[in-house]
This record gives sequence, C-alpha cells and structure tokens, in this order.
Amino acid sequence: DRNVEGVKAGDNDLAFVQLPDGQRYCIAVFIRNSKEDDKTNAAIIASVSKVVYDYIAKK
Repeated sequence: DRNVEGVKAGDNDLAFVQLPDGQRYCIAVFIRNSKEDDKTNAAIIASVSKVVYDYIAKK
C-alpha cells in the first residue's frame, strides 16, 4: 500500500538458494519508503539477488 504521496512503506523478498555445486545461502532484500512502482522495486530486488548469486557462485 502507498501513502497519499505515493510512497510504499516496503517491499521485500526472501530466498533459500542452492547453487549447482551444492553451496547454500539465504538472502533477504528489503526496500523501504519507495516511490518506484512495484515492477521497478521487483527489478531492484532481482538485481541485488543476482549480484549476490554471481559473487557466491565464483567462490
């Protein structure tokens, strides 16, 4: 839900991930006080998740 100024209190996502090599991790991404639309917030969360996945997969 958004306030009268169009600010969304929060969007978040949580995932438990297992890489092909068996490594596991969990990630939680939180966005707060966003004026972006829901699609943009989802894209931001996906981008953060991809950066973390790529980093851990290279270890």
